[in-house]
Amino acid sequence: MRIRAGVLVTFVCAFFLGFQNPAVGQLLNLLYQKDGDSSGVQLGISVAGAGDVDGDGKGDFIIGAWGSPPPGTRGGAAYVYSGATGGLLYQKGGDGSGYQFGSSVASAGDVNGDGRSDFIIGDNLGGFGNFGTANVYSGADGGLLYQKLAQMETFWATPWEEPGM
Repeated sequence: MRIRAGVLVTFVCAFFLGFQNPAVGQLLNLLYQKDGDSSGVQLGISVAGAGDVDGDGKGDFIIGAWGSPPPGTRGGAAYVYSGATGGLLYQKGGDGSGYQFGSSVASAGDVNGDGRSDFIIGDNLGGFGNFGTANVYSGADGGLLYQKLAQMETFWATPWEEPGM
């Protein structure tokens, strides 16, 4: 018997934990369900385990919603939740309209060495020229640790350019 975790991603983001037995199929138990606050927020567009952000010994999780807040601006947001209680630990929002903050989320491990897992939130249209940014946040206080902007020169090459032109 193997333990598997699965994620249902729609406008509602739900986390399941189940036991899989090939003889009887898969039985899943709903652990937490998080609903978007309005249509179009795209809650669950990105999801990831965040490591132990709050230091309670349990794994936490992060959910991206690049369509919120407010609805229609696509500034984006990401939410970090406790794996033990399902309670909200941190809510982070994008800096500008249309940046799609929360389009990607991930655990960063313990970047700053404080014993807490840190987390990364991407916005695929943020930064200069809308090339995107990756933002690393502290698990201890939610503060921004690092921001990496996509390098502009990376995006100017075209497939038909030849060396020496």
